[in-house]
Amino acid sequence: MRIGAVLNVGLGDNGYGLPTDSYQFLYQSFSPDGTLIDSETVAGDMPQAKAGFPFPPNVLSLSKSIDISVGGHISVSFSIDGEVTASPTQDCSAEVGANLSLYAELLTPDITPTKPTFDATDGGVDYGYTISGADLPQATTVDLDWASGTTVDTVIGSPITSTTTETAQGTYSLHATPAQLGAPPPGAEDLLVVVDPNNTISPADPSKIASLALPDIAATSLTWASDGGVDYGYSISSADLPQATTVDLDWASGTTTDTEVGAPIVITTTETAQGTYPLQVSRSALGDAPVGANYLLEVADPDNVISASDPDKVTTLALPTLSITQLEWNTDRNGSLQDSSHRGIDFGYTIAGSNLPLATTIDFYWASGITTGTIISPVVDESNGAALAAGQQPSPSFFTLETAIGVYTYDPSNQATFTSHNDPARWGAPPAGANYILAVADPLDLIVKVSETPLNSVASLPLATAQQVLDGSVANPTVNGGAISTTFTPGSGTGLDIPMSEAEVVLGVDHFNWYQQLVYAPTYWYPYTLEDVDYSNLDHVGVNALGQFGYSDTGQTIVSQAKAAPITIGSPLIDPIVTNSPLNTWQAYTRAFIVQNPDFPGQTTYVA
Repeated sequence: MRIGAVLNVGLGDNGYGLPTDSYQFLYQSFSPDGTLIDSETVAGDMPQAKAGFPFPPNVLSLSKSIDISVGGHISVSFSIDGEVTASPTQDCSAEVGANLSLYAELLTPDITPTKPTFDATDGGVDYGYTISGADLPQATTVDLDWASGTTVDTVIGSPITSTTTETAQGTYSLHATPAQLGAPPPGAEDLLVVVDPNNTISPADPSKIASLALPDIAATSLTWASDGGVDYGYSISSADLPQATTVDLDWASGTTTDTEVGAPIVITTTETAQGTYPLQVSRSALGDAPVGANYLLEVADPDNVISASDPDKVTTLALPTLSITQLEWNTDRNGSLQDSSHRGIDFGYTIAGSNLPLATTIDFYWASGITTGTIISPVVDESNGAALAAGQQPSPSFFTLETAIGVYTYDPSNQATFTSHNDPARWGAPPAGANYILAVADPLDLIVKVSETPLNSVASLPLATAQQVLDGSVANPTVNGGAISTTFTPGSGTGLDIPMSEAEVVLGVDHFNWYQQLVYAPTYWYPYTLEDVDYSNLDHVGVNALGQFGYSDTGQTIVSQAKAAPITIGSPLIDPIVTNSPLNTWQAYTRAFIVQNPDFPGQTTYVA
């Protein structure tokens, strides 16, 4: 049975739609046996699109009078720009009545990115895209970009790679190799996958972007270790590394990677998991700094495999410079008794660049020349010989240095610095062949120093010969009443100005005494060694009831001694002694003759 009916047709979209110019739909009515009983084609232009959409939802609504057959069916075929996009059908029954309604949803295609991940196999990036809803009307592209953030407006430079898509629905995998990725540009913190970047398939939308945070590797602090080596390390944050990289320890003339000197000292392959990793290089593994090196540099990811070059990937440590700046004979007591205990060598040194990582020394040596290759033997300090235990040997002469940056010298105008920057130089006689005293800073090479430092860490002081010290050094004596006077001026006979300190070292003596030989003395003259007395101020000599001599320089008897035996005419007698030990002060000992009146034994006097 055929009846008349009104067909209501509606056309909508799934949110986006397609840009188009025209539409067409064909409706057909069929009998139960499939015979076509009515058909018509309707065409026209698509309605005006709304802002943000190619066309609005429910874009088309038509009503059409048609003939239908009860028990049959109707179908509508929608075409846009000649392409069939939907074909809804509806069965016709007696209950349908006079009105039939068909609605077709216009299914537009959708393209979305898959989240990128690092490939653990080769260090590249795996990513891709999915086409759903419908096939694409045309191919578009998928871009892989460096970016400073997670939106398209943070993209840096041109795409790493741009891939033309397929058009059929499905999921497609892509891969960028490490060679394609290359080094991230400055400022890059993310990788972005952007599908349909020119919005030819659908409008811009956050769902068309997927991001991957780049891992960060940074150098941690570089500091001196307790053994003179270095402690350093690296940290991995934000994400695990896609592949291992290296951390290098380098010599450098400056604080940037373009100032590196020579090959790395140590190359360490990194871990890949997030975390902080300490490293250490011993003093022996460091070796000595090459010429031109003023710094140690730690460089994380030096080839920028993981991320772009960045200051956080470099940390520096300045090398110290240790220089001997002063080495000279002490002259404080030349010509006077002031500072008469001062003797030996004054020295100074400078620490620059950085503090010393540990304490070291300046040591003194006998040498035939001015370089360490000419060293004969260490200088031995005999100044504390009296305090040594039986069988104990004196120690090599050395001085422990400060560690802080600074200038350390002996200033004659500031006597407080004498102890800190002077060696007493009670060193015994120089060995055969010794022409110089060498002062060597850090002789055991405990500290890594600027490479030019060895030129400044050795200082030399020439030694006069014994003949140069003694020839013509004693002036012709003069006699004035009971006094005999002369002077001892080392080097005067050879025209050299030799300080008293140098003369003592050259001859291997603690100090100089006049050597006097007694050729005649009355039998009532008795030689005595006076202790702890200023021989120039003796004011009392006497004999007690026991026949002992006493003397003082203050009016108080200090020492009483039994009467000494008469001296032998012609025997040598050193006078004055002044000291008989390196530790004694200049007035500790002297020699005097106690003279007893042969006619009146209780009466005494002295000759000092």
